[in-house]
Amino acid sequence: MQGAQTVFLRRVPGVTLCNEVRSSEIRKPLNVKTLLGIERSQRCWFDHLTRMSQEGLARRVLLATPARMRPRDHPSTRPSD
Repeated sequence: MQGAQTVFLRRVPGVTLCNEVRSSEIRKPLNVKTLLGIERSQRCWFDHLTRMSQEGLARRVLLATPARMRPRDHPSTRPSD
């Protein structure tokens, strides 16, 4: 996944592997985080939620389950626009 991201980011400024430019130098002007950085921040947020008290809104949303699921073959009851 990270390799695909790097290939795409190299195409944006038109840099090839022959230019010998580091991926970190390509990411700086584009203000793009690495996928590992995003995963790390998500993991930190999840750890924060698990330490949070049961009464916290974010914790309740994380642990919420729908009261009733509609069967897959039934249409939604919401009116269409």
